[in-house]
Amino acid sequence: MQTFGPLADRITYRPSTARDMDAVFAITENAVQRLSPAPYAPEVVATWMANRSPDYYQSACASGAVWMAELNGEPVGYSQGIPGEILRLFVASQAMGRGIGRSLMRKAMAQALECPVENGCARLRKTDAYEGMRIVRVDASLGAVSFYQKWGFQEVACGTVPGREDLPTIDIVRMVAKIPF
Repeated sequence: MQTFGPLADRITYRPSTARDMDAVFAITENAVQRLSPAPYAPEVVATWMANRSPDYYQSACASGAVWMAELNGEPVGYSQGIPGEILRLFVASQAMGRGIGRSLMRKAMAQALECPVENGCARLRKTDAYEGMRIVRVDASLGAVSFYQKWGFQEVACGTVPGREDLPTIDIVRMVAKIPF
């Protein structure tokens, strides 16, 4: 466990446990609310979590794959990376501006870069343009694009969140960062 900040504002980071799935769900729900009215329409934000429940996060939390951020003992953010990809990073609105997103990004990037050097990150095909580089990708919400750009990610495609056929579309931006071996 790592602790940062003055004692009055204690921020800690730890691996998740199965008990964290409710907190992860609540943090996501809280963070999504600030995405309306821009960059997403209210009807998009209102249905963002329609196909999700705390159980959606159970497996990742139980395995310890999710990094939890706590502010004075209360969960306020989380991140998760897998080799070659940042899967999730959310910070609750009341914890914004404290460097929590930056610290969680470092942890997710470390997870994303955990892959054998000899074959690059297996989740993306290696091409001549990426020789000598590890590629990390993220599907960013429109509100997170500038955050990821600060970390060297570049936009490569636009898309939508899958599995929302009967719901308003959630637009996303596929981004990649090239990290030297």
